[in-house]
Amino acid sequence: MNNLLLCCEKLYLAIGNNHAEYDVSRQRQQMRICNYAQPTPQGMIFQNINLKISHFALNKIYEQLKLARQPQKSEEVNCTGFFNTVWGLPCSHKLRLYLDQEQDLQLSDIHLHWHLAKPQQLKPRLSRPDKILSMVLDQVRSSFRALPDHQQIATLEELHRLSQQTPKTLQEPVIVRSKERPRRHIGSTRRDLSGFEYVEVTQKTNKRSCQTCGEKGHRSDSKRCKKENPVLRFSRMSGFR
Repeated sequence: MNNLLLCCEKLYLAIGNNHAEYDVSRQRQQMRICNYAQPTPQGMIFQNINLKISHFALNKIYEQLKLARQPQKSEEVNCTGFFNTVWGLPCSHKLRLYLDQEQDLQLSDIHLHWHLAKPQQLKPRLSRPDKILSMVLDQVRSSFRALPDHQQIATLEELHRLSQQTPKTLQEPVIVRSKERPRRHIGSTRRDLSGFEYVEVTQKTNKRSCQTCGEKGHRSDSKRCKKENPVLRFSRMSGFR
């Protein structure tokens, strides 16, 4: 039951993300095509498809509309239907006919590929999955079937990615206490030694000891040594240094 509830939550999140992406896309399209909805002859023709098809399709139709509003030539070329077949959008000849008859564009004039589908909002009561699960799955299935092909592919990829994830719960960090007291010289407020202090410390710690008497501060061949080395004594008596 827990796995089934987790799968239901993932389905709900996936459809919610898809709906959020649609809202963002619709708002972006609304900002860009505001000039098409103005109360002008060219704006009224878009009133039935405004915010319902993509911005790219609106631009294509607007280009054909400018061609349709141009003065007709003496030798008008007959419509071959090439533009409508390739793009799935009304051509300039059809738009000129709509302008002459004062008709507006309909969604049926636009191919389904350019429609902005809005998935249904799902708000399942996940607190009672045993009674609501079948209804939620039916709603998810019907909403999925209503999506265009490219949105179905994106939804399936998102569901597959979510199904491969393993739920991770954040645990409290383990507090590790040190066994020994911290040293005094270790701290965040410790000042770095100056050059003179560094030399003084190194001289104190690196004093060599005499090999003859064992005292620090002089070498075995120094005159400060209280216990003279017998080898040096013999060399001095012999006149060698």
